[in-house]
Amino acid sequence: MSLESCLKVFGKRLSIDLIFGIPKKTTEDWIKDLEIAINYGVEHISAYQLTVERGTALFKEVSKNAVVLPGEETMADMYLSGYELLKKNDFKRYEISNFAKKNNVSLHNLSYWRGYQYLGLGPGAHSRVGIWSSREARINCPEPRKWISQVTRTGHGVSFRKRLNQLDVLGELIATGLRKSDGLAREDWDCATNKKILFCEFVEFLTKSNELSDLTPTFSRQITIGKENMSGFLWTKDKIWLEEASLNVADQKTVELYIMLKLFLNSC
Repeated sequence: MSLESCLKVFGKRLSIDLIFGIPKKTTEDWIKDLEIAINYGVEHISAYQLTVERGTALFKEVSKNAVVLPGEETMADMYLSGYELLKKNDFKRYEISNFAKKNNVSLHNLSYWRGYQYLGLGPGAHSRVGIWSSREARINCPEPRKWISQVTRTGHGVSFRKRLNQLDVLGELIATGLRKSDGLAREDWDCATNKKILFCEFVEFLTKSNELSDLTPTFSRQITIGKENMSGFLWTKDKIWLEEASLNVADQKTVELYIMLKLFLNSC
């Protein structure tokens, strides 16, 4: 179905996914793709960097240098140029890769980023079921024929299960929460932990750590804390989020907060 047809059926409340970093494509090509979507009046755009998945034909081609991807600087330029164009056209970045006009955010995607439960039913689909100590990660059989055979035989297509520990649950919540412009909310933390470990306790830990001037050798070997090292992070009793510029490097910042999370859980 063409974009024009989709717009006729769903109106402007339509989301499209666009990928940058495609081989042989330039930043100018990427901007043209975005401009087409903008000119059609689409009000939600997801802009994703091309990911080369192991086991795919593209992975093999890239490994042999038969296909060359744009370099890191070009990828960064594509993202930032796209961000500036979307911002100029009244799109709000509410998640690092998702942009919406008139607050037409994707409630479906937000449920993932807020740590809600979800079921993936098709081949290769992922699920997160349960909360806190009963939280479980599931992955379905990726090969369609094997998936069909297993569903017919057992009633489900799950091929992998893992019970998640405290660090797993909160680590995932941090990883997705920091990608949102409004950050990780207290209500989502307290829901994920079933209020067994309160958000306010973690915020208090961050505040005290950030104020330390004389660190013990053991603590300082694990992470150097100080106002300069915690730059880019903002927090209140209700949420933790990243400054606008730091959102561009959310993955790096996630690692920093993840280290703090490990220290916090070890102290509980």
